[in-house]
Amino acid sequence: MPEVTEVGGDFVSLKWEKPKSDGGGRIKSYWVDKREHGTDNWHRVNLTPCLTNMINIPNLIEDRRYEFRVFAENEAGMSKPSMASNSVKVKDPNGTLQYWHCHGQSISKSNVTGIGR
Repeated sequence: MPEVTEVGGDFVSLKWEKPKSDGGGRIKSYWVDKREHGTDNWHRVNLTPCLTNMINIPNLIEDRRYEFRVFAENEAGMSKPSMASNSVKVKDPNGTLQYWHCHGQSISKSNVTGIGR
């Protein structure tokens, strides 16, 4: 299962373990799919083979949740997909905070339970 190692405002970095079994042939490359959380449609992320067990996925949309899966490929063909990753919300960790004024006090969005969640 892919593991998210970093999240930004428009990207996610993933890594994954090599399969326990290679089916008797050395793994040549990996292919990664993404989907928006709650949908059924998977889309290929890399247009060329990924030669390592990590990838940076750009051009994601901030505040949306995504899931990822990985295929391994060797001379015999493509594996079945891995289990999907946990869903991850794309969010800039250094983004600006939003503030409201309430009875003369500034309240950050991150400090108010239930707002914007």
